[in-house]
Amino acid sequence: MEKAIKKYSVYFVLFFLFCISFSTSSDFSQDLGRHLKLGEIILQTRTIPHINLFSYTNTIFPFINHHWLAEVFYFLLKNIFGLFSLQILKIGLVVFAGWVSIKSGLAKGSLLVVLLVSLFLFPLLLDRLDIRPELFGFLFFSILLYILFFQEQKKLYYLVPFILLLWVNIHITFIFGIGLVILKRKKILLALSFLVLLLNPHGLTGILYPLNIWKNYGYTIAENQNLFFLKSVMSNPLIQYFLLSIPFIFIALFVLCARKKYTLFILLLIFFILPFWQIRHMPFFVLAAIPTVSYAFSQVLFSTITNSRFEQYRKIMYGVLILLCILFSSAFILNTYYQVFDKNKSFGIGFDESQKQATDFVLKSKLKGNMFNNFDIGGYAIYRLFPTYKVFVDNRPEAYPAEFFQNIYIPMQENRELREKIFKQYNIHTVFFSHTDMTPWGKTFLEQILKESQWKIVYLDDSIIILTDEETYSDVRSNDTYMMQLVSSQDNYLSLLRLSSVMSTMGRNDLSRQAFIKAQKINPSSCTIQRATYEIDPSNKSWVCSSFFSF
Repeated sequence: MEKAIKKYSVYFVLFFLFCISFSTSSDFSQDLGRHLKLGEIILQTRTIPHINLFSYTNTIFPFINHHWLAEVFYFLLKNIFGLFSLQILKIGLVVFAGWVSIKSGLAKGSLLVVLLVSLFLFPLLLDRLDIRPELFGFLFFSILLYILFFQEQKKLYYLVPFILLLWVNIHITFIFGIGLVILKRKKILLALSFLVLLLNPHGLTGILYPLNIWKNYGYTIAENQNLFFLKSVMSNPLIQYFLLSIPFIFIALFVLCARKKYTLFILLLIFFILPFWQIRHMPFFVLAAIPTVSYAFSQVLFSTITNSRFEQYRKIMYGVLILLCILFSSAFILNTYYQVFDKNKSFGIGFDESQKQATDFVLKSKLKGNMFNNFDIGGYAIYRLFPTYKVFVDNRPEAYPAEFFQNIYIPMQENRELREKIFKQYNIHTVFFSHTDMTPWGKTFLEQILKESQWKIVYLDDSIIILTDEETYSDVRSNDTYMMQLVSSQDNYLSLLRLSSVMSTMGRNDLSRQAFIKAQKINPSSCTIQRATYEIDPSNKSWVCSSFFSF
């Protein structure tokens, strides 16, 4: 009976991880489209592009594509099995990485402690579960961690170079893999690993790229920001959740040091610090913390609790663990998490490609001149519009000179004279803009250009606005039926909130209010809606939202 309870407890924790990763995808608004396009180009040309390629502003700028193999694999998978197969792959990579991490924990920790720690830490993966090459890094990291530090079969060391060979051609996070090898202090294994890493299209430059990428990084993106900065400028429940783990990590570090487990101490310390530097490294913290924290707390429990007392409560604790797994899993199965914290996802399989209609409009209309677009929408514009249209910029800061962002892209959105000069220089007559852009310069640009009579809105939806200075087009703002239907036809509360924001920017406060009220009726539990209504009426306060965002 007890063996069955233990066995099913593992399944329940992994099922929770499955529920976290089994969600619809909005990844086309991130990098997925560009990855698929690059995979297609690599297969067609049998070469890996070494220049920007997609931009008319910086076409020949040198670019190191450190995830080319993943892009080829993604494109092949999509073409053979369909887009849904990419989601299946994501789920498989995440769940398998989690299982390997649990297995590492079990090598030196109590099963109950390992599962409780895993259940507590797995939600921290949520913000990095997009379909990106980085997912392979999670799996490779968990496997190397297990091989090097949590098992005794030395013959498995032979797998390390093969894993690194794949990793260096799939994602820049291979640097963590070589870091694990260095921490293991096996000179022969380290030398062999370094030789294998040279087998990438860029040789030694490719190996050193993780150290050099920041030398030309002129645009700051959220995932590369430090945790405290993000906490001060945005509402992210997972940041607060991570902060809750700090006391437990300190206890674990103290125990590891006291027990003279210095390698595990260094391992946990490094990957605990990394998310404070850049929040994108949170999953690697989770995968490193599960086995190390589990070992530390197993030592504490078994040294402070007598076996008889522990045995007395163990079955109850397993029961509590299973109930917690069911409760946490239901928050995702019922879409409670996504609806409360305003995530553009839901439990299940499917892709949100809401920008497709806008790109179809561009292709059908054949708008003249080059197209100015903002950073956020660049990756999808490449996927749908290249080679008919090249982009002004896309969401790869490393693929553009730092001076381009600092001296052109950002200031031109705030300075009308500079913008007119740049538009003339590049023959720009079309603006393809994601109006969900929350940067100060993006907001300023949109506010300014909407007031200029020569620029007409020819397309508008819940995420994209398209403007042209061609005289043959009429402005949709003059068509009240069109504008009102944008709101009345929408039944997704997140889309309505986005429409409410852009209508406010356009000066249509009547439609902005109408969209917000409709969104409020659809999902009154939304934290975004709760915060907005709280500003009007402080008695409207959600316990869930205030708990995560106020401390």
